[in-house]
Amino acid sequence: MRIDRETILFHGMTAWPTSRDIVVVDLDPEADPIGLPPAVIDQEKRRLGSVLNDDGTWRLSWKYRKEYLRDFDAQTGVPVFEPEWIDAQKPNLRNPLYCIDLDESGRLVRRERGRVRVYAEPSSQPGSEQQLPAGAVRVTRAVGIGCDVGLGTGSSDTTFVGMFVDNREQCVEFNSNRITPNDFGRLVVAVAIYFNNALVCCVRKMHGLTVIRTMRDELNYAYLWHSRIESGMVTRPTDQLGWGGGEMTDERLVDPLRDALDKRNMIIRSTLLARQLSEYIFDDQGRIIHQSLAHESEAVREQHGDVVAGGALSLKACCDLPKFRAVHQRELTPMQKALQAEANKKKSVWS
Repeated sequence: MRIDRETILFHGMTAWPTSRDIVVVDLDPEADPIGLPPAVIDQEKRRLGSVLNDDGTWRLSWKYRKEYLRDFDAQTGVPVFEPEWIDAQKPNLRNPLYCIDLDESGRLVRRERGRVRVYAEPSSQPGSEQQLPAGAVRVTRAVGIGCDVGLGTGSSDTTFVGMFVDNREQCVEFNSNRITPNDFGRLVVAVAIYFNNALVCCVRKMHGLTVIRTMRDELNYAYLWHSRIESGMVTRPTDQLGWGGGEMTDERLVDPLRDALDKRNMIIRSTLLARQLSEYIFDDQGRIIHQSLAHESEAVREQHGDVVAGGALSLKACCDLPKFRAVHQRELTPMQKALQAEANKKKSVWS
């Protein structure tokens, strides 16, 4: 059978010729109703990010349209972070409680126009008593800080974002394109100490290495994130400090951020972070880019820095911390202490 024009061979299978006399066959899922029944197709739609609407129709993801409907431009211009994820964060957005900055002696002080925006006090407690450990009257919350170091020029900011570990609530934020790597390292350490000795996850490439050396060698700050080696199901830390991969082009960094937004497992406080999340799209090859860099080279895209990368790195740091730095228990009465001692004594006998 010669194919000289588009021809439907049978339901779900279409063939057409090319200019080089090669026949292309397009196989639709409908061609195999036994192997791909509606239940399996629906499962694939969910797996690839499609959403079932309340009226029973599907909002198909670009991944499904590209893989099953052969729409090879489906991803072009699609937001990386779904608009409804960002809309769900709008009730959480608020102005900073206050701003802080370093004074001439290198101490943190409150300033009306300070560069560091604080959205929650380091001493703040979880939202309800039910979120406290049993018997605790208060806790010292753990904080993860993520740092993205830009070139210091144009739209490429040097940034950091801090989040509480227990509920992934954003507590602090900074961005500037007018700060040197050394000064940035000093500022980060001051803020990290202020926020309960936060764990700092900083990018390692380019100027990030200078920031890490300032924090470790000049300031002797110990709570720095170590990179990981992933081997099968096992992940182990290395001696290398900082995040060595890409930033917003690295799925290992972006996917956890997407998942946290999708599952409502983080709380955004900053309008800047919410806005910049909405500015990331997929290009025609499915790569993640910032809208302003859509027509720039790969090298220029890699140099772009903003608070979204800082937020993603903050989540990475939070994954390696316990919920709380310290748990402060209720003071027991003498009678309660005696009863507890007796209970411990009996437990030691039976054990």
